[in-house]
Amino acid sequence: MNTPGAIPNVQSAWETFIQTKCSKVKAAAIQLYERTMTSQLDGALPCDSGEIRRVHEMAMEESLKEFETSTVQISAENCKSYLEELMVNT
Repeated sequence: MNTPGAIPNVQSAWETFIQTKCSKVKAAAIQLYERTMTSQLDGALPCDSGEIRRVHEMAMEESLKEFETSTVQISAENCKSYLEELMVNT
């Protein structure tokens, strides 16, 4: 942008924004999942698998909500791979 006569590549800038934003949001959602699992199961283990599953589903729901809320301004197609990574990592 500072080079006279150069045409800025807006598409590259937008793609970089999407990558940075989605990566940060995914990391925050994973941390939220881990904090929720830890806080809900701390001192409760061992417990039955049904309780672990219940807490997992609650933590997943919270982390997905966080991801979706924080990426609302980005198209679902652009967020798809990051959402898939989130699902694998939680």
